[in-house]
Amino acid sequence: MHLVPMMASLKSFPWRPLVLVMVLSGLRGAVSASEGEGDSYASTPWRGSIAFDGLFATDVQLTQESATYRVGPGAWEVSLTAGLGTIGLDYEPVGFDFLGESTRIDEIRASGQTSGRWRLGEEITVLGGAGIYDGFTDYRSAWLSEYYRQQFSALPGYISPTPEGHSLNGGMR
Repeated sequence: MHLVPMMASLKSFPWRPLVLVMVLSGLRGAVSASEGEGDSYASTPWRGSIAFDGLFATDVQLTQESATYRVGPGAWEVSLTAGLGTIGLDYEPVGFDFLGESTRIDEIRASGQTSGRWRLGEEITVLGGAGIYDGFTDYRSAWLSEYYRQQFSALPGYISPTPEGHSLNGGMR
């Protein structure tokens, strides 16, 4: 079955919004550190996973893709994750909004994250991580950005948003 004809036929369904959620997760590669000993997944020096989430409706399309690589055969573990998300919205202003106009919003978000875990003994584990993103984190933010652009961009001093951020975290348990 081809996806393009299927998506075109889905738009003709009478209910709105038609939501399809597709999840592909758990593709894991593993190489055993010592073949034949113990649980092969628990004893692997590396693990990888790929994930895809999507929401497809008549006026909203959201996707999130990520790939994670983990390494750490014993008292420590480090993971790296790269992600890409897309937002597609058909923006429709309310009836009494005389400044608003219908438009299409398409945004992309790229992200990266790393985290680590180190066991210092049987009872203490140190945790740390860092992350970065560039783009709107959710569809509500993209919608609000378009609303404010249409309402206030003609005023002096209006600054268009450039959504980006970073995180740094740590802990002990």
